Amino acid sequence: MKNFFVAVAPVFLVGSVFATDYTWREAVDGEISNPDVWAPRGVPGEGDQAKFAEQGAYCATESADRTVGSVSVTNADVTIDLGGKFWTLTGPLSTYNR
Repeated sequence: MKNFFVAVAPVFLVGSVFATDYTWREAVDGEISNPDVWAPRGVPGEGDQAKFAEQGAYCATESADRTVGSVSVTNADVTIDLGGKFWTLTGPLSTYNR
């Protein structure tokens, strides 16, 4: 009788292990949780970077508490209105006025 051996490797996907840099797409007001206002399309989350670099005056509003990896603001004319909600940053907050 021949022995038969099968190796099985379990694979678990718990979420993305890669951070993404999300950049606000246009100088228009919008809701931070709207994936259409970010490039690439999606919403920044834990481990990701949220970048507000688009030139022009606009307001990014928030409607929920959120954990974000880091935030970069390089536009002095952007307003980030958290509306009483909290952002928890797991990385740096950087600002620079061009």
